[in-house]
Amino acid sequence: MTANFQAMSHDLRAITLDEVAPFRSATSIGFGHDAKPEGDERFLSMMPLDRTVAVFDGSELVATLGDFALELTVPGGAQVAMAGTTMVTVQATHTRRGILRSMIRRHLDNAAERGEPVAGLWASEPGIYGRFGFGLASELHVVKIDSRHLAAPRRADDLEVAMVPAAQLLDVVAPYWHKVSSSRSGFIDRGQPRWQDIMNDPESHRGGASGSRHIVVRRNGDVVGYLAYRQNSKWDEGVANGSVSIQALVASDLDAHLALWAYALDVDLFPNVDFWNGAIDDPLAYEVDNARSVRRMIGDALYVRLLDIAAALTARAYEQDGQIVVAVDDDMGYADGTYRLTVVDGAATVEATSDDAQVSLGIRELGALYLGRSCADLYATTGHIRGDVSNVRTLANIFATSRAPWCPEMF
Repeated sequence: MTANFQAMSHDLRAITLDEVAPFRSATSIGFGHDAKPEGDERFLSMMPLDRTVAVFDGSELVATLGDFALELTVPGGAQVAMAGTTMVTVQATHTRRGILRSMIRRHLDNAAERGEPVAGLWASEPGIYGRFGFGLASELHVVKIDSRHLAAPRRADDLEVAMVPAAQLLDVVAPYWHKVSSSRSGFIDRGQPRWQDIMNDPESHRGGASGSRHIVVRRNGDVVGYLAYRQNSKWDEGVANGSVSIQALVASDLDAHLALWAYALDVDLFPNVDFWNGAIDDPLAYEVDNARSVRRMIGDALYVRLLDIAAALTARAYEQDGQIVVAVDDDMGYADGTYRLTVVDGAATVEATSDDAQVSLGIRELGALYLGRSCADLYATTGHIRGDVSNVRTLANIFATSRAPWCPEMF
């Protein structure tokens, strides 16, 4: 019989400055690598200690969780405060004791107390987080291309492509990223500590590849696109077979987008191009002469957990008006209840109600619908959303967006 966490002598709290090294060591063990002392300063530059959660068994640190203060773009372009759940580990010696649930509870309590209406994460194991109310809110395409099998798209004549030194990212790219971050739901803006970390580009985070290269596309002197990538050199019997691994590719319009792809597909000696986090509606395959050579695999990306229903739902815009009474099941208690959602001219009001629900769903499913990724009908077919067909369709229409969400920033 497994022990109950609450009945044991574990201490659950934020870490202190002198506990950074053991926190990082425990996190590294959980993810299968070794923490290097020089990483302590990097950690401190990005992670406020009061946003950590650690579990101690006596003097031994046995579980970790970090929490970035992030701004998530929602449909309509507004940004909401999001607790960015990260660095979640429990040592193998202490699993199955309720430690993970207790850490998540403390983390979500902290987020709710700070007034952050949502939490979000990238899941190392997707099966874990649904039981804590995190729903899959955006997906990605893993893209792999052998550029020898297609002709790169043509670059528009009014665009200039240039390489930018890392030292200029804060001045040149950061303002552009901030500007474009409101253009699509799922986007996460980058603060100065994040940009500084990208500029520092520690070798321990390169995976054996080159340092990051940074490319911008300009039109009339204004930045309209940004590409970051690494190179991996390879030669097969004297023939160049290197790879370009894209880390970020964002653009303001189709021409700028294709100009960035044209650059990536035409780096001499590096014919293999991969992008681990492409948008699922990236038009590249429809703009080249051999769509089959753009190989794509769907993966899960950002998971969202709603903590404050009214704040979260009124923050986003809606493309279709309507009204629906929704019962939300949240066994952790943050958002459990019945709500009337009314949308007029794209703006929502939310009020608690004692009226009978027209549709019932879990907080996980509401998180999955939140950014516009999923159609409610899909969850209805699996029994995770309950209601008659017309009411489920109303819910689907209210939450649907014409453009799929995309989160180009992993954390």
